Amino acid sequence: CRLFIAGRHSQERLVQYLSVIETLNQEDRRLVHHNLANWWFTNPTTVNAFYSASTNQIRFPAGELQKPFFWGTEYPRSLSYGAIGVIVGHEFTHGFDNNGRKYDKNGNLDPWWSMDSEEKFKEKTKCMINQYSNYYWKKAGLNVKGKRTLGENIADNGGLRQAFRVCTAMFAVILQIKL
Repeated sequence: CRLFIAGRHSQERLVQYLSVIETLNQEDRRLVHHNLANWWFTNPTTVNAFYSASTNQIRFPAGELQKPFFWGTEYPRSLSYGAIGVIVGHEFTHGFDNNGRKYDKNGNLDPWWSMDSEEKFKEKTKCMINQYSNYYWKKAGLNVKGKRTLGENIADNGGLRQAFRVCTAMFAVILQIKL
């Protein structure tokens, strides 16, 4: 078998070709020599979507597509759409919460917000911290720690807001179709 590369930019093509071959070989070696249990960040049957700031990715395991988050055909689709919408919106919002906002689009710890944006964010989060700190959890006999739960509170509010926006937009389309 011969490899023949000629013409303009032939040297660059050869380097690219060899780079692709090396990448494929590395992947093959990884598959053969490594424990594949750690290949995925989580078991696909896990019922816990999550956001990874260091990779700037949402992980949505197949386990999320079952009850109670995915209701199945015996229930109205709106329950599944709403549940999945809130979960996806929640995880997406983590990219902009008190931790995720510190990472850039490539997952590098590199603050990218303007000073003005950071100040406005801090103002709004103070309000949220105070609001949640005033919630009394009767079963535990104490108040919620608003500062400690801030990231989840931001994500919960963002997820619910995004799901509501999608729902509102869908109703607007449905109403136009029926008219």
